Amino acid sequence: MEAMLRKQFTALVNVCLTNANILKNVELAMLQTAETFLGEMLGGVNVAEMFLEHHPDAQQALDEISGFFDESSPELPSDGRRRGAELCAISTPAGPAGDRIRDLAAQALPEVEWHQAPGDEDILLSRELSNLPLADLPQLGPVGLDAYRQMSSAEHFTPHCRCDVNFSSP
Repeated sequence: MEAMLRKQFTALVNVCLTNANILKNVELAMLQTAETFLGEMLGGVNVAEMFLEHHPDAQQALDEISGFFDESSPELPSDGRRRGAELCAISTPAGPAGDRIRDLAAQALPEVEWHQAPGDEDILLSRELSNLPLADLPQLGPVGLDAYRQMSSAEHFTPHCRCDVNFSSP
């Protein structure tokens, strides 16, 4: 850090005493320096390999993936019936470890149709409900409508970013 500060900003004292607001530039330079330093120390890290090393037992890995899947469920109020089609995507780093994670996800959740998403660094499980009736969303229910009406009735305020569109109901 000290070498970077000397090279780019002469010295830390200059950063502290300057009238110009250069803290954003200093922050960015420090983050880049730290990232470069740690990148050299860590080398290439593959999260899929790390996951498999942390869960060497296949059943333990299957259970963990099932738990991730359960935790990624869209949080919506439920009346017991499922509305909308669910889209499930998985993204893993390229390579044998990433392929193994995708295979484990297919084994852990055979009823799920996984859509492959390209990825290079992270493991990502995504669940999305499509074609969900908007009336089922709590923010668009009676409480949301009441809040919208209160905001719309306020003088010199609009809940919309477009002031040129008339959003009032017909």
